[in-house]
Formats: sequence, structure tokens, C-alpha cells
Amino acid sequence: MMDSEKAVFHMVVLFMNVLTSICRGEQIRLSPEVSELVIAEGNRLQLDCIHDNNKNAQSAYFTKNGEIVTLDNDDDYMITSKSRMINATIGTRQTIKTLVKDSTAPTDNGVFACKSGNIEASINVIVFKDGHFTSTAAVIK
Repeated sequence: MMDSEKAVFHMVVLFMNVLTSICRGEQIRLSPEVSELVIAEGNRLQLDCIHDNNKNAQSAYFTKNGEIVTLDNDDDYMITSKSRMINATIGTRQTIKTLVKDSTAPTDNGVFACKSGNIEASINVIVFKDGHFTSTAAVIK
């Protein structure tokens, strides 16, 4: 390939990467991907917030019933974060924030959300005493 052909090729690749990023956009989702999660009291709660974003995006964070869950919260929720680069050329990355509580209690009932800017994903968590709940929702024992 001649130098001008290489330059055009690199421009086309860059253009395709930019288009892919624009089409993909910023995304946020929670795992498990259910609208309601039912957990027996004393069991472990784990929510993973998967945030596909670019370098200009706001950081994702967890809320419970509309209140931000901070790293130094009084409810024993542990929050960790890890990131990986998806496309270094255009600066897209994926960040996974994980909220964990090793032993749930009825006070953990509520709507948990993962938010960034104007986008969010949420899940209703219901903690029950073993044998005292019936539902068609996903049950973790």
C-alpha cells in the first residue's frame, strides 16, 4: 500500500470506530437482569452495574430508594469497581460496579438503581423470612 492509501485506510477505520461508538452510545444495566429480586433473609445480595461509556461520561453510582449509597454507608453494603478499555482509539470503556451485602435483613428491602447522568437501571429487592413469601419473581436462597 502507498502512504496515501494507508492514510485513507486509517481514516476509514477511525471513522467506523466513531460510528460504532455513536450508535452504541452510553449504556447502563444491572445484573441480575430482572425487575424484582426476592432473597431469603441472611443470604447474600450482589448487584453488578455494567456501564459502557466514554471518557466524558459521568461515573456510575448506586442508589437505594433514591438515596445515594456511599462507600462509607451504615448498611454494610460494600461497593467495588473495575474498568476495562473497550476501544482505546476513541476512549470507550466498560466499568462494572458491584454492590454486595453478605447477610441481608428486612431493612435491605427497596429499589436499588445504578445511575449515570440521565440514564439508570433499577431492581426491586425484597428480603423475606424463609417460608413467608410467595412470588413469581426470581428467588435466591
